[in-house]
This record gives sequence, structure tokens and C-alpha cells, in this order.
Amino acid sequence: MARGSERPKRLTEVEIHPAAGDKLPALLQVGETAALAVRAVFSDDSTAENVSAAWKSSDTRVLKVSSKGVVTAVGPGTAQVTASVGLVTSTPVPIQVVRPAATGFAVTDDSGKTVESVTLRIGETKHLNIAVLPSAADQSYTATVSNTSISTVKKGN
Repeated sequence: MARGSERPKRLTEVEIHPAAGDKLPALLQVGETAALAVRAVFSDDSTAENVSAAWKSSDTRVLKVSSKGVVTAVGPGTAQVTASVGLVTSTPVPIQVVRPAATGFAVTDDSGKTVESVTLRIGETKHLNIAVLPSAADQSYTATVSNTSISTVKKGN
């Protein structure tokens, strides 16, 4: 080609990759984050790393993504993340979000004081609050007593 007649390179592809590490996150727990980055591929097969992009989540109730490519898992489900540079958009990256496993529970009285045990007189009642830990875990539980002939549990407010 004559000098000055070279075709300018153009952006042909946008690739999402992890900002650190070697694998894109396929699964996150509620509350976790992952940093993503963009690689731009040009018509001459050259590339540019960590290119500025417009990020998008297909469902912000599941994943939120910052302008810097940091993904935050906010609710259970699956969402797809895309990055756009100009008119070129990446292939969507699916990420599943799950609630973390329950690791324990906290029992408090109405004043917020932690309760280790309860002693009641006949006919007396006590309102207790139960929270599954961590707070992002499924909050479903079943409260029971070991001897129903002397005590019972009522689900309340």
C-alpha cells in the first residue's frame, strides 16, 4: 500500500475478563463482589486492555455493576453482564447469585439483648426474636422445644 493509504484500525470485539485471577465468576453469594475488566480487539488483531466501557446488568435485583466494572451480588437469581465500547457490545456473561448458607442464629429479647436461655413460671410467656446468620442467608427456620409437655412455641410477630 502506498504511504498514507493504510486503513485505520477499527474496534471489532469487546471481551469481558476478570480484573484479577483467571476465571470469570459464574457463581456469587449475596453480598460478594467481583471486579471485571474489558479487552478491546481491533481489526488488525491488536488489543487494548482495561478499556473504559459502559457496563450493564440484565437484572439489577440480582446483580449491580458499577461504572468501573465491579459486580455486586444483591439477590438470588441469574443475570447477565455486558460491556459496551462505542457501538460494540460484549457477549453476555451469565452470573448466578445464591444466598449464603446459614451459619447460625441470634436470639434476642424485645430490648435487643442476647438470650442464651429462658426460665418461665407456669402460665408465663416470653417473646423472643430469632435471626438467621448471616443476614443475607435464607431467613426461614423452625423453632421447636425439646419437651412439648412443659413448653410450646408459637409463631408470632
